[in-house]
Amino acid sequence: MTGTLVAQPHVLQTRSRNGAEIHVAPLATAPLVRVHLAWRSDTPTLPDLARAEVFQAHWLTTAKVTALQRLGGTVQVARSQHWLSFAAMAPSTLVQETIDTVCSAAASVQAGDDELRQATDRARRQARSTAARPAAISTELVTLAALGHVPPALSTQLTGPMWDAPTEQDIASFAPRHSTGSPAHLVICGDITPDRTLELACTAMDPLPAGTHRPTPLLPGPVNGDGARQEHTRPGWSVAHLRYAYNGLDRSHPLFPASLLATAALGYFSGRINSRVRERLGLAYRTDASVGQYLDHDMVFVEADVAPGHADTADTEITSIVDTFTERGIEDAELDDVISFVTGQYALALSSQTGLAASLLSYATSGLGVPEISGLPREISGTTAAQVTEAARLVYGAGPAAHVVVRPAIPEEG
Repeated sequence: MTGTLVAQPHVLQTRSRNGAEIHVAPLATAPLVRVHLAWRSDTPTLPDLARAEVFQAHWLTTAKVTALQRLGGTVQVARSQHWLSFAAMAPSTLVQETIDTVCSAAASVQAGDDELRQATDRARRQARSTAARPAAISTELVTLAALGHVPPALSTQLTGPMWDAPTEQDIASFAPRHSTGSPAHLVICGDITPDRTLELACTAMDPLPAGTHRPTPLLPGPVNGDGARQEHTRPGWSVAHLRYAYNGLDRSHPLFPASLLATAALGYFSGRINSRVRERLGLAYRTDASVGQYLDHDMVFVEADVAPGHADTADTEITSIVDTFTERGIEDAELDDVISFVTGQYALALSSQTGLAASLLSYATSGLGVPEISGLPREISGTTAAQVTEAARLVYGAGPAAHVVVRPAIPEEG
């Protein structure tokens, strides 16, 4: 089976003086420029993560950010586990201003008393909102079951006294202290002149401490959960969550592309789990199977959100589907459909500035590397049914490392 052809995008690459990777990708589908900066905050504590949230909340109010917004730019921040990201989009005539604005997130940022208090309040409210979401709670529980603890960077529950700690000096020194010697990636995509943009990017990044020439994986410790089903209840919920975590194949493993197809065969909209559990039996509101990471350790996550009265039946069905797939493997016709879907998703993502920028950043921060943007789909297109079946046995054959069911709590009578 040959899937959709995915061409390697034109990307200029270099490193800053301190080792931050810079990726410049011209794509003139709209007169815009998109700039993303991500740097890794290694081995953070919970107070460090609170400071990170406050730092990001304050950075959004700094002079460079507000100046770009007045010119029509949009600016965003996010944190994904141990990665902090800063992004901006603006008219392509503002490429230098957009690069300089985003790169300012890796520099020292001053905050006065009032600014610190306001940023802390915004970050605390956002953290409380996130911590209360059922999806965040079930994610925390499955992480605990898989690892036996929740590393700070994986915690979704940033609440409590940690928010009383940030000081003006904490915020001023946060970026230099946490980005120095850590992996960092700057991605610039849009209607740009590549050579000139690369020059501007180097000028902006060279003075900054972010980056390293010798990145090392940051691992969560052993994923040694026994996979025994754990039951939890939460008051106020109306939906039950079924969550499973499996050890994935390392991204350097020769069967990693096949493992992506195995997971897609289970989890995409026409995959086995959704087709049976949601479409045919009507047991679930949502199902999913996806490759993810605990820090830099590759995992596979299977999820279903179901009506409380269907939780046990849906759990039995999902377990049976995964077991059957592991034992019997994938059929050729099914593999054709999955390859077509997966490679088509890659091609679609790379056809837009938003998708290309996001793909470059994802490949860079995950450790796959930018060259694999076309290399991985090419390997996927050449994958055989036997390889997918073997990958499925490697990932799913030992059973899940974590198996969690979270139900709504039944109110006590009286």
